[in-house]
Amino acid sequence: MVIDLIVGFPDVVIKGARVRMEAHPRGHCTSIVDDYRKLAGLSTERGFSQKVRELFGGPRACAHTTALLQAMAPVAIQSIWSMRQVSQTEQMVAPPIGVDASPEELRAQMAYNVNACHVWSNPG
Repeated sequence: MVIDLIVGFPDVVIKGARVRMEAHPRGHCTSIVDDYRKLAGLSTERGFSQKVRELFGGPRACAHTTALLQAMAPVAIQSIWSMRQVSQTEQMVAPPIGVDASPEELRAQMAYNVNACHVWSNPG
């Protein structure tokens, strides 16, 4: 199964979605793939998993595809910081933290990353 999501930056709203089932246990499994176009316009921020369950829970979709989809929202959100770091040099969007940010502002901006992965682990 493959899910291709086009997610806007910096708003993290899904612009397009495509599901492909290259291997599947039953012939009619693929009949549901076009329904995932309903993802367009949804934000991957808070409430995304609930909305996915409402749209694609139980018999409304494929359980395997829906589980994979729910794992994708955190990836989109966590990538924002990296994308903005790149944009500081490429001038794509405003950097996430102003050059004159105070230490308190810097800590507040970066707090959501703490312990999200080994790179952002809290040493203390």
